[in-house]
Amino acid sequence: MAILSNGKFYGFLCSVKETGQKLANGVKEYVEDFMSGFAGHGWKLWEYIKGKWMLEIDAIRVRGQFTIFELLVSKIRAIIGAQTITQGCGKIKTVGISEDGAAYLITLEDTDMSFMEHDFIRCQEFTGNQRLYHVEIESIVDGVIHIPVSEFESEVNEDGITFVTNPPMPGDDIVQFGNSSYEEQYAGRHSAIYMHADESGQPAIDVLDGIYTKDWSNCLKVRMGGDIPGTAGLKGFYCVNGMLKAVDEDGTILYQFNPDSSGFIAKGNIRWDKDGNGDIFNRAIYWDKGGFHFGSGVKLTWDNLDSETKENLKGEPGRDGNNGADGINGEDGTSLVYKGEFTSHPSNPQNGWYYRNISDKKTYVYQDNAWYVMTVDGSDGKDGLDGINGEDGKDGLDIVWKGDSSIPPANPQKNWVYRDTDNGRVYIYNGTAWALMVADGNDGIDGTDGKDGMRVYITYHDSEAEPAKPTGRGTSDGWHTDATNAVVWISQKVSESADSGEWGDPIRVKGEPGKDGQDANLLPWIEKWNGYATELGEEYIVTPKMFSGIKSSDGNLTGIVQGKECLTDKTTGEKRTGIFAVVDGEIVFELDPINKKYKFKGRVEVEEGSLSLANGKIVLREDGTGVLADNSIYWDEYGYLYQRSRPRVIWRSAVHEMDELGIHGRNPYNIDLRKGTYIETLTAYVGEPRYINLPNPSDVPGAILDINCRLGTRSFDVIGFKCQSASFMQTKSGSISAHSFVCLSPGSQGTITAVSTNDDSYWDISESFIDKE
Repeated sequence: MAILSNGKFYGFLCSVKETGQKLANGVKEYVEDFMSGFAGHGWKLWEYIKGKWMLEIDAIRVRGQFTIFELLVSKIRAIIGAQTITQGCGKIKTVGISEDGAAYLITLEDTDMSFMEHDFIRCQEFTGNQRLYHVEIESIVDGVIHIPVSEFESEVNEDGITFVTNPPMPGDDIVQFGNSSYEEQYAGRHSAIYMHADESGQPAIDVLDGIYTKDWSNCLKVRMGGDIPGTAGLKGFYCVNGMLKAVDEDGTILYQFNPDSSGFIAKGNIRWDKDGNGDIFNRAIYWDKGGFHFGSGVKLTWDNLDSETKENLKGEPGRDGNNGADGINGEDGTSLVYKGEFTSHPSNPQNGWYYRNISDKKTYVYQDNAWYVMTVDGSDGKDGLDGINGEDGKDGLDIVWKGDSSIPPANPQKNWVYRDTDNGRVYIYNGTAWALMVADGNDGIDGTDGKDGMRVYITYHDSEAEPAKPTGRGTSDGWHTDATNAVVWISQKVSESADSGEWGDPIRVKGEPGKDGQDANLLPWIEKWNGYATELGEEYIVTPKMFSGIKSSDGNLTGIVQGKECLTDKTTGEKRTGIFAVVDGEIVFELDPINKKYKFKGRVEVEEGSLSLANGKIVLREDGTGVLADNSIYWDEYGYLYQRSRPRVIWRSAVHEMDELGIHGRNPYNIDLRKGTYIETLTAYVGEPRYINLPNPSDVPGAILDINCRLGTRSFDVIGFKCQSASFMQTKSGSISAHSFVCLSPGSQGTITAVSTNDDSYWDISESFIDKE
């Protein structure tokens, strides 16, 4: 069983990779893992111009019909000189003139027309004479290019006749450079790439853009190579309003230079803004218009201080001050007591109570039977960007506390510290002597009792215009003590009573509507996301998880799903990556490159060709015929079964094999029954006895060996047998050693039948006339 892992992104197909970072909502961030062109990688299906879609992959295989309405084949070429990449080029085939003589009519050798109306075309070549013209196409009708004669340079000869100095001619190579129209249908025809290797001795690659006229002075947007503009011929990289960005293999940004002159290096540890303000290591050191500063990240240790500074930091015991005169006893003041956070005023309040109201985000204080607004929460600011991790600080000074003692500790070591109980001072050992570190201060005398403290009084005003400063108790001229949502202004005073003291200037507590903020610095793919687009900019896309199918009422899926971690096994919880076909929640087809699982469950119909299994040893053909066991068994289209050979019995002659191998006399011949069955008549010739060495019975269990023998009458006309194994042979007269021979007497004739057994591995010799040698 499987379920769909829904990433809630749709409408595009592209190879991607993880950046290792997450978006604000916790979703993993992915970037496009695709590069177009000959040396590119990955795959992509995208809308390269409005209404036109392109698929770029490494290989394509079509088993059925393949229909192409337009085929453009790109080749890698080597040239001498310069190379231009634009939206159009061609070679002139014919040149005519219109009936009114106002326009040249040009056709091309190529059947594919790559030019459009309003294109600028340029011809520049030297074939003994300079040929150069840079003109605009007026129209293209039925494959014929119309260019006004007035577009070409002309001169007047001595007879007063005007003639074109460089008219178009058959064989001219013309190249498109830009288009004069701003209409949408001509978008994408205003750029070019110009690669040159020998111009001014400075090879470079130029990117031109915004070519709407014949003037290219402001069209150079990027140059990589030599003769950087404004550098007197230096080599490098030049870009107009461009970004320079470097990442490592994991996608981490190493450094970045932005078009507004801001940027950072060292993975963000050193950064600056467009105004030149910057910092190092999370503002450990920073600079701005006010100068150069050290931040909280800079630490000074005792060893870094010079002797004079250390001496100045040592305090001296202070002298006792004179006793002050007793003050007049004042009235007891009211202390502020924080009561916590509530949604409404606490019950049974007392003077000095204050709390924070979590409903209206205000802090109230209770005084003289009334609640007064003390503070108002400001609106939450936007979260700032996380700062980069600072470097580890230098090790601080190690202090070893030795406790209280009336005498210095014995055998001191550097940075030992103790407190002298006689004088209350703390000493540190600097490696050579005990130096004063801190000293206890003397206890001061008790001061006189103070009088009652001052109270805080607050009054409110609802006017949009700034009111006059309140007077008296603060309850006249529109001022009041009732804190409501209509309050715009407040005034405060600290005094002994509501009638005494002076009110402060009015403070506006209700802010005016703020100005629109600047656009947020969002990721490029978030800025361009429109809810359905398949291409989000040129650099970022969202992970391509796609499901096409239906979901039944009981939650089972039926359809096709593909992508990274697009399926989750309900039983094991394993996330699956690949391409899957699911029917009622069951996987019937899978291509899982991660787990190397490939599965197909269903019916296979082969209309053309054949189905081959086990490296061709099993073949099923489209006409109904087939073979098994490497052509040993086959059948025809009518269903008749054939066997190419009878059961394997090979008729062999031991005598012939012994003669071919030159085995004579008492040299035994090893019979290998796996190569076939020996059935023959053995004849021992004069002076030529034959000895047969039977195989190990355990190697050929159940084998039956029938040998017809006819021998001569001489004493050495014999045929003998023995066993190759260390087991034994058995006859009706008993058993003999495996390395002895069982022989027929001269002049004997008959048949020897030997049967190999399965259990004790011996040959059972069934004829009794065998004699022992």
